Amino acid sequence: MDDYVAPDNPVRAIDVFVQTLELDALGFKHAGAWSGSGQPPFDPAVLLKLSIYGYQNKVRSSRGLEKTTRYHVEVMWLCQGATPTYKTIADFRKNTLEALQKVNREFVQVCRDLSLVGGTTVAVDGTFLKASANRSTVYTKSGLAREIARLDSQIAAYFDALGAADDTDAEDDLSDPDLVAKITA
Repeated sequence: MDDYVAPDNPVRAIDVFVQTLELDALGFKHAGAWSGSGQPPFDPAVLLKLSIYGYQNKVRSSRGLEKTTRYHVEVMWLCQGATPTYKTIADFRKNTLEALQKVNREFVQVCRDLSLVGGTTVAVDGTFLKASANRSTVYTKSGLAREIARLDSQIAAYFDALGAADDTDAEDDLSDPDLVAKITA
């Protein structure tokens, strides 16, 4: 199957990124553990790779992700042939919200370490900016902490919306303007 996935396919980057993470330290359960009796749990690395693939390719529902594991060769390669059910995918996202947020932060840090994102240069093309340096626009440490908390709550709202989409079994729920307004508010 490796021959069917191009060397520059983004799923290879997802695979390498997830392999660099210490999943148990991030809070994922069952990382590399199986007691030997009963049905073994799905490897959280496989479910994490599938979730990242879904975010990247706008496949938001767990049923949609389940279908991709059966029909897309690149996802078959990424998941090593595993085909988790939609319930397993939905439960993974619901039960590992905090760990998924840590993975997002880790990804930003990797991008900074690889100099893909510097955070020091802003490019603006044809836009007029109004400079304002009053107290409400300058971030202090405590203000930055509040902003990070606000962003974390928006991420949690996004994952709640994903859960709602799973509950209603509709892939297009996140295109609803009212739902998007709630997430970005």
